[in-house]
Amino acid sequence: MASNGTSNGVNSTSNGIPNGTANGSKPHTSPPPITHNLAAFISTLEFSSIPARLIIDLKTLLLDHLGVALYGAQHTSSSAPFLAAINALNSSGTSTVLTRGSSFQPQYAMLLNGAYAHSLDFDDTHLEGVVHPGATVITAALTVAETLQSSGKELLTAIAAGHEVVCRLGIAIGSSGYAKGFHNTSTCGIFGAIAAISKLRGLKAEVIENAFGIGISKTAGNMQFLVSGAWNKRLHPGFAAHDAFLAVTFAEAGVVGALNAIEGEHGLLRMFGTVSNYDSILEAIGENWVCKDTAIKVIEGFCLILQTIIW
Repeated sequence: MASNGTSNGVNSTSNGIPNGTANGSKPHTSPPPITHNLAAFISTLEFSSIPARLIIDLKTLLLDHLGVALYGAQHTSSSAPFLAAINALNSSGTSTVLTRGSSFQPQYAMLLNGAYAHSLDFDDTHLEGVVHPGATVITAALTVAETLQSSGKELLTAIAAGHEVVCRLGIAIGSSGYAKGFHNTSTCGIFGAIAAISKLRGLKAEVIENAFGIGISKTAGNMQFLVSGAWNKRLHPGFAAHDAFLAVTFAEAGVVGALNAIEGEHGLLRMFGTVSNYDSILEAIGENWVCKDTAIKVIEGFCLILQTIIW
């Protein structure tokens, strides 16, 4: 008779490798389904469930983002070369690039606007997550909202979803991502941008989960730019928003993404973090809004730790 997968009370897999152990020891436990639950949070989030105080703060962050990005578009040495590169791709469309009009494809509008927002290192900051949420999330949300002619409430709901995802992932990874040579604003930012885009498009949780699964293959943002002060860092949020747009578009078309993109064996947390506490990512989500601690910089270019103290 074929075995039903157990022997002497010990669970085992089909190849005979035990899932648990005898003599009272605890079986191996898998991490919680973070990717799945984050997708569900995004798909079900309603404007009415967002605290009024947070809505006010998000409006402030939105205005700050626009001011910083507009200035970055006009007063940094990298802006003209960035624009020239996109123009060389013959990026003709109807999406707005700040100071340049509405003639760009959406993914390229996101790339430029995200880069402009981060070029002065003057964008919003979440200290505990060691991350700049707005340069990816607000950038992506504004472009999609323009295309869909979304309402103000829809835009703010998408920004809330995106900021919360970025900040929770940033907190989980913390400084360990930087120790490994990666930039949280980019590695976590793509997931926040996916959240914002998906919310505006009204996608179901399973589609969002697929988008996360596709996005993990585009997750990047290396710190090697520190050696020479190169412009890579300025591009990181733009790249993340651009790639988030592609990931969501592929998922919406039916492309199947990897499961467990965040918590999996080769997922975000293991690649860039230390995997110390999976549970904190989902703890009281939708009730305790960790993105409420996102701060506005008051002095251009200062590091985020000093900025938050000043703020």
